[in-house]
Amino acid sequence: MKIHKSLILSIDIGTSSLKAGVFQNQGIMHAFRRYYYDKHQLDWANLEFLSDFEPYFPQIGMISISAQSPSIVPLLQNGKTGQPLFYFQENTNLTKERCPSVFLPKAAYHKKNFPDEYANTLAYLSLGDYLVYLLTEQRWTSVPQEAYQRAVWTVDQMAAYDLDESKFPPFLFSFETAGYTRENLACPPGIRVLGSTYDFLSALQGLDALHPDIAGDRSGSSFGLNFFFTEEDMPRITAQKPLGELQWNIYPHARAHTFNAGVVFPDFDDLLAVLKKELHAEDSEKLLKKILPSISPDLLHQNPENISQSFLDLWRRAKGKNALEKAQNVFCDYARIIRFILHHWPLGKIKEIRCSGGPNENEALIQFKEKATGLPHKLLHVAYAELLGNVYRARDY
Repeated sequence: MKIHKSLILSIDIGTSSLKAGVFQNQGIMHAFRRYYYDKHQLDWANLEFLSDFEPYFPQIGMISISAQSPSIVPLLQNGKTGQPLFYFQENTNLTKERCPSVFLPKAAYHKKNFPDEYANTLAYLSLGDYLVYLLTEQRWTSVPQEAYQRAVWTVDQMAAYDLDESKFPPFLFSFETAGYTRENLACPPGIRVLGSTYDFLSALQGLDALHPDIAGDRSGSSFGLNFFFTEEDMPRITAQKPLGELQWNIYPHARAHTFNAGVVFPDFDDLLAVLKKELHAEDSEKLLKKILPSISPDLLHQNPENISQSFLDLWRRAKGKNALEKAQNVFCDYARIIRFILHHWPLGKIKEIRCSGGPNENEALIQFKEKATGLPHKLLHVAYAELLGNVYRARDY
């Protein structure tokens, strides 16, 4: 009897862990595993994690991948890897004016600081495309849609950085087939593997936040508030800054002619580390329960005392008689900024915020955000929106 291969193996490579799950194409999850790894190494590259899904492989017809970006993995001529450079590593970019690539500056840094590795590099791959290569032995530069190509590489930009264009594989759209699983893996050969995509886009797809009256709240080591809009709305978005010195991060979305406007607070983990030390707390959940519930709703409806997209900057500027009061003022300013942005979104009223990510599983934090914004916050039933977004991408194409 022929077995219908109706399941999808979804994989997301995050900053500190690789997450994988087996799903039906409607989004129903059958299995989930999370594998923590040294974030400066690629401990998962031996692909041993695949063996955990052995019972499901007879029904898995597709593998769909997302990953943090921009990160690069130099694939060497001998099949090994050079020094990987991750997006969160500071001072690992050599940027040039009028070169919008977020990918090439890391390759330029690699060439300057690891010249022998550069000479022996066969291909520069994104983190997601490196996993695609390990599974299929095919080398690609995956992009969600054509609008992303200039943000990755162009021949002109490679020339400006004096990089060998032969080291950069051809483009492949994330919804296209990258190849099929090779022999000698823990999974059967011949499973279709899609091109990889960026984790934040996959998360927004997983949240089903692709609507003009819904915002996406994706939390992790950073906080991000994201809004969906179309090409015809671009003039209205760019004409209005979110608030004060804050700037929109505008990126093309996964679909052609659609975009994401985001305001990102990149250092939430760093703030928690400071607060744990200042308030003598070891557990993040208990720490937030200590800080947030006692903040008066009246304080959240005032104008922000300080405006910044950095939690640490808000901490440095915050006033207070003690560390607890200072911490509460940081969250007050964050809440006031978010409230202002939501209520002045130029395309109309936001009705709901859809949430994902570890910090958003904290009840005190969700209640605080609802109190601050006056909007319902819907927590995704699958904890990791990236995995669900990968499933939807595989299902739709």
